[in-house]
Amino acid sequence: MNLLEKMLAPQFLERVIALLLDLAITLTILITPKVGPFAAAFYFFFRDGFPVQSQAGFGKSIYKLHVVTAGTRRRAPVVKILIRNIILFIPFLNIYDCWLLLNNGVRLADKWTNTEVVK
Repeated sequence: MNLLEKMLAPQFLERVIALLLDLAITLTILITPKVGPFAAAFYFFFRDGFPVQSQAGFGKSIYKLHVVTAGTRRRAPVVKILIRNIILFIPFLNIYDCWLLLNNGVRLADKWTNTEVVK
């Protein structure tokens, strides 16, 4: 499977669109006076572990994607969710993370936290 086919694979596209939706929500929250930056950071870093029925941020809940602990398929702990999302803000590490997702279908963050995204 070449790179273009991997990028067009359904779960990959769903994950990318889910991230873009969550980024749009984060940016919208960010412009809220006074509490915006704190609320936006909280939403972005913990979006995949909200204690609501879907246990996912808005983007992932649309596609019924969930972050679970690998092997057990149980809801990933909040600490693992936080680590997964912090990696997106570390320069160069996030690029490597995206490269791994494209080539192996697994993010570096998922390897480090022993998590996976399932439908």
